[in-house]
Amino acid sequence: RQSFTEVARVIPAATGENTFVLKTAGSLWGMGRNDLGQLGLGHTNRVIIPTLLRALAHDVSASGLHTLVLHDPV
Repeated sequence: RQSFTEVARVIPAATGENTFVLKTAGSLWGMGRNDLGQLGLGHTNRVIIPTLLRALAHDVSASGLHTLVLHDPV
């Protein structure tokens, strides 16, 4: 079970259907409806538990139809 004690920001999507958590160490977690693949997991299944989306992220912005993550180049 993931601990969310070191949370830098909680970012709800504008529609409230997806939620993202950016932890202080930079990991990005997400959960929600994901019907259009907004979580970027390669599927469109609903995700009901926080799931690691990116190991290192700087910022995230989300609406009901998209998610934008600012990260270092891979």
